[in-house]
Amino acid sequence: MKTLKLLALLTVTLLIGSCQSVEKMMDNGNYDQVIALAHKRLSGKKNKKEKYVRALETAFAKSVQRDMDRIGMLRNNGRASDWEKIITLAESIEMKQRRIQPFLPLIDREGYRANFKFVKTGEILAIAEDAVLVELYQEGNALLEQGRLNDKLSARKAYRAFDKIFDYTDLYFDVIDLRKEAKELGINHVRIVQENASGDWMPSYLAGLLTQDFPVSDGFWTRFTFDGDSTVHADLEARIIITNVDVGTESLRQETIERTKRIEDGWDYVLDERGNVAKDSLGNDIREKRFIRVRANVIRTHQEKAGYVSAEMRITDLKDGHVIMSVPINSEARFYHMGQTFSGDRRALRSRERRFIGMQPFPSDEDLIIDAAQGLKPLFIKELKENA
Repeated sequence: MKTLKLLALLTVTLLIGSCQSVEKMMDNGNYDQVIALAHKRLSGKKNKKEKYVRALETAFAKSVQRDMDRIGMLRNNGRASDWEKIITLAESIEMKQRRIQPFLPLIDREGYRANFKFVKTGEILAIAEDAVLVELYQEGNALLEQGRLNDKLSARKAYRAFDKIFDYTDLYFDVIDLRKEAKELGINHVRIVQENASGDWMPSYLAGLLTQDFPVSDGFWTRFTFDGDSTVHADLEARIIITNVDVGTESLRQETIERTKRIEDGWDYVLDERGNVAKDSLGNDIREKRFIRVRANVIRTHQEKAGYVSAEMRITDLKDGHVIMSVPINSEARFYHMGQTFSGDRRALRSRERRFIGMQPFPSDEDLIIDAAQGLKPLFIKELKENA
């Protein structure tokens, strides 16, 4: 992955460098751009221009020296993050050396032989990686000690420190067990509780409806447990308190829509001025279409009924009883149906109106309450994700 990033960086450097002169890039200290441009100008050329050979020689030396100076400075700090920067710098040097290697020996068309002093990056990488592992391991253990004192943030930082070790090796002392412990200590266990404080009638089995098929976790650091489960020590309590339950009255509303249409209704003979049936040039009787206007009334019946459940969601820190947040949430379940029939001539109706749609029975109060209560669940989960 790091190699791909370095290649992408060199590609961008080359694109930028092609728009500037070698001298200007060198003056500005853009040595990596000079290396990329010179590499392009020298690739595949038998007679290599002195300008680019010397530019590559100088830019390489200056770029590597700058990276090595930076590595020397970072070594003195001794932090894991600084050792990681050293690894990145060493890999950058190695990438530049690999780009130059195919040119060697590099001789211009005048016979000048460029001199390149390569760095043993393998030694730097080995030292840096060992130092990173030591620093991450020590950092993780120090943070884990705080995590064992119920500092969940430190436990999570410890997990991340141990996890970074696996970027370098699959086996390092007891880091697998330590990472597992840090993860467990960093998890927030949230107890879900449902309470009916509305004083209104509710179906007996609604008590567990909101926790039924509830997800067992939310991401990496949150696990849910449920009221009555004594096997898990909860850190937080997420309580959903039903404060109001209501069902609206059944509503019926009718409307009548008149439809008229001019339609073909058979035919009539055409008569001449004497009252006889007119003939065409072939002697056939002449007929014409007969049209009439038909009418019908469409009677539409709109059925509506709604159920409402209001609640308060409250998250409490169980260590000290502090209420972290409290927010109202509301849900509505609405039934709507449109039935229709008609009177009059069916032919006057529009095509979609020719299908008779009858009435439907209204849902019971209990069904609407259940549907509205189920609508609270995604709102409850959303608030949990944002606040737990």
